Amino acid sequence: MHVKSEKKIQLQLQLNRILERRYTDPKRFLDNISLRGKDFFPLLRRRNGHHSSPSPLENSRHDIFTAQLERKQLRRIAVSHDSPGESTSLCHSLAYDWATQNRSSRLSAMQFLFELSCSEIKPNQTIEAAIKDQLFSGWEEIDETLIGKLIKKMPGGITILLDGYNGHNYGKDMEDILAGRTLKEVTVMVTAKPRYANLLHLMASGVYDHIDMY
Repeated sequence: MHVKSEKKIQLQLQLNRILERRYTDPKRFLDNISLRGKDFFPLLRRRNGHHSSPSPLENSRHDIFTAQLERKQLRRIAVSHDSPGESTSLCHSLAYDWATQNRSSRLSAMQFLFELSCSEIKPNQTIEAAIKDQLFSGWEEIDETLIGKLIKKMPGGITILLDGYNGHNYGKDMEDILAGRTLKEVTVMVTAKPRYANLLHLMASGVYDHIDMY
């Protein structure tokens, strides 16, 4: 195997190990009063137009990505809920599913999952810089260039969770991602309060699969 190719593989494996340790850290669950262990299964209903479906998702969080993955053109999901704490619980649970390869979840097939807090995204920050700052700040060998190459190389194998969208102007890079103009093949799930989830629909009509959490 070529030395350079082997180094790339080792870096990718290192990324996975760092993320897995982070997403399975017990402190993430102890500090979150909405989450009891890793068993957070909220009542979720998929939107049909302006109204929620009368039937909840049968398998709760495990079904969030089911319809989205079947409809290949749709790679954006908005989950609306009034409680920021429970939205964060949902993101933590999904990240845990990915890290532990929970076969009940479609996320287990994803190569990488990046969970980001919208409140920590700096003005005009690129998605690569946000991932570096929030998830790999202590790792010099993992830089924005490497993250960008991974996203470009395997967009269909990457999921990004953006927790707590609040209508803030994050800059053009993030706006293009939220609107579905860039990273079209990357799966992006955004949690937001209902009024901000509605803003996403105004920003990108027909782009989002909308799920209400109760």
